[in-house]
Amino acid sequence: SGADEAPMATVTLPKDDYRTIHIAKILGLHNGDSLRAGTVINPSDEEDEFAGLLTDDATITWLPEGKIKKAEPTKNGDPPGSLCISIPQPPKTYLSTQSSDEGMDDTPK
Repeated sequence: SGADEAPMATVTLPKDDYRTIHIAKILGLHNGDSLRAGTVINPSDEEDEFAGLLTDDATITWLPEGKIKKAEPTKNGDPPGSLCISIPQPPKTYLSTQSSDEGMDDTPK
């Protein structure tokens, strides 16, 4: 998978979303930085191809808004705007009820 390949999925979180604020204030991430991202499994939507997706290689892109021009957290740690999170192709891991390690039995004995 090359760096020029289109992402498998993207999501844009608004500036006031608690996850956007956490990524700016606590993690202090900048454009191109990687973070762990995943999607929840919704039992009522078994056909969702993104359900249970987990990757350590999601990348972020800040989308500055208003008077802010720099695509990075402000000096006081606020988000500069919305946050786009991209999950690369192919994702590293899928959480699943199916086991990919059929020979492994971790049942307590």
